[in-house]
Amino acid sequence: MNVRAAFHIALGCVAVGLAACGGGGSSTPAPPISSASPTPIPSPPYVFAATSPVTYFPVVFTSVTTASYSAIGTLVNAPVDATSDTNNNVYFTDGTSVFVYKVAANGVVSQTRSFSGTATFTAIAADASGDVFATTKSASVQEYGPSATGSSTPIATVAGATTTLQNPIAVAVDSTGKIYVGDTVTTCPSPPSAAILIFSSGASGNVAPATTVCLGFAAWQATQFAIDAHNVLYYAASSINVYDPNNVNGKGVQYFFGGGLNTGVAVDASGNIYGSASFPATGQTIFIYTPQGTQLSAYQAFFLSASNPIAVNR
Repeated sequence: MNVRAAFHIALGCVAVGLAACGGGGSSTPAPPISSASPTPIPSPPYVFAATSPVTYFPVVFTSVTTASYSAIGTLVNAPVDATSDTNNNVYFTDGTSVFVYKVAANGVVSQTRSFSGTATFTAIAADASGDVFATTKSASVQEYGPSATGSSTPIATVAGATTTLQNPIAVAVDSTGKIYVGDTVTTCPSPPSAAILIFSSGASGNVAPATTVCLGFAAWQATQFAIDAHNVLYYAASSINVYDPNNVNGKGVQYFFGGGLNTGVAVDASGNIYGSASFPATGQTIFIYTPQGTQLSAYQAFFLSASNPIAVNR
């Protein structure tokens, strides 16, 4: 996913997970974890986002109604992507490093680890075991183990001409281990075409995707992926788009919903879908939908930029 500015206003530092709110755009190894005492968050599920460009730090929304938020850490560079796994872990990347946060049963959010890799990350996903899958600017998908910390080396890499990877900026992994990559490719009609590349579980090396789902014009390339417990893929590409090959939701294999310009998408443990959409008149709004696209609620988050990635703990 391309670099994402997250807040139009400079925010003060409210310590929840980490004490410091640093800044600067220097590329350095993953910073150490602070020993600051975290503060409980009121009630789950929590929506996570990130800030820029003055200082870079992830935040958690403490109220959907009022769009209240608290800072939980510090990023080294501008935020690129956010994701979650099914064990209440939330992940952020600033392109250089991945920062992992845990939402405890009592509502405390705290950083547990961070690591840097061997390439510049463009998007991240995580499976139930804590493995992190990262797409990179070098047209690859790297997998890092659950104990990765500090300067780390991937345990597997998908790369090479046979993969058809060119400009991957979205990634997800389902419960069977399949890897979904949002890219633009030349193997679809009217190239370059937006596509979902699906690699088999355990894929590594110069391997072809098991499935290529052609989406059409390059402008329809997904900016963020989210996948639910039934392995239905949701992706932000103006609308909230759905790839449901087994028709779990009863709406067909591919459909879409949501107004505005959606650039962020997330899914919670109940299967509700969160879309971060911008509107010229009112700014950014986060909508909550059923998997079929029925709107449940919404809250205005006017200080979010139009390109903000979001995550929801599960």
